[in-house]
Amino acid sequence: MASLSIAPLKPPPEGEPLGCSPSSTMDTLRPPKPAGATACAASAHHAIRIAPDGGVLVSGCSALHEEGEVFVAHLGLGEVWGAPVASPTPLNVPGLRATAAAAGSLHSLLLDRDGAVWSCGAGWEGPLGHGDEATVPVPRRISSLAVAVQSIAAGAAHSLAVCSGGQVYAWGWGRHGQLGHGGRSSVLSPRRVEAVSLPTRAIQA
Repeated sequence: MASLSIAPLKPPPEGEPLGCSPSSTMDTLRPPKPAGATACAASAHHAIRIAPDGGVLVSGCSALHEEGEVFVAHLGLGEVWGAPVASPTPLNVPGLRATAAAAGSLHSLLLDRDGAVWSCGAGWEGPLGHGDEATVPVPRRISSLAVAVQSIAAGAAHSLAVCSGGQVYAWGWGRHGQLGHGGRSSVLSPRRVEAVSLPTRAIQA
C-alpha cells in the first residue's frame, strides 16, 4: 500500500489569506471517528468531535503564530490567541446541540439539531457568514441563513451549506471562483448558488 506524503506548509501566494494556500491539505484531512463520537471533522491543525448528546469537543491550534502564541479562535473556546489545546475540550455554548461539523483552516462550522449553522474563527474574507470580517472566538449562529440546513462543508477559507430543499449556499473567500456565484469576489454572508438548479443532497469542499 502506498504511503501518504504531505508536503510541508509554504507561505501563501500574495493576496491569499494566511494559512489558506491552495496547496494546503488543511480542509481535506479526515480523522477516524473517535469512540463515543457521532461525527467529527478536522483540518491539518484542529479537530472537532460531536458527542451523542450533541455536545462539541475541540482540540488543536493553527499554523498562525504571533509573539509566542497561536491563533485558536476557531476552536470556539473564547480565546483568539493562546496555547495549543492538546486534549478534547468541551464547548460551553448555550443552545448549541450539534449534529455535524466542518473544519476550515482558521474557521469551524457546526450544524445543530434545528438545522441552524454556527461558526467561529477568523472572519477574514467572510467564511463565518456574519456579514463582516470580524474574528469570532465563540460559536455564533448565522442569523442570515434563514433556512433549515442538512449538510455543511468548509474549504480553507470558504463555507458551503445544503438546505433541506436541496439548494446550495456559499460564502467566504472566492478568489478562485470556488463559491460558484459567477465571479471571484469574496462574499461575507450566505448566498444561494443560483447556477445549481438541481436539488443537492450533500456537499464537500
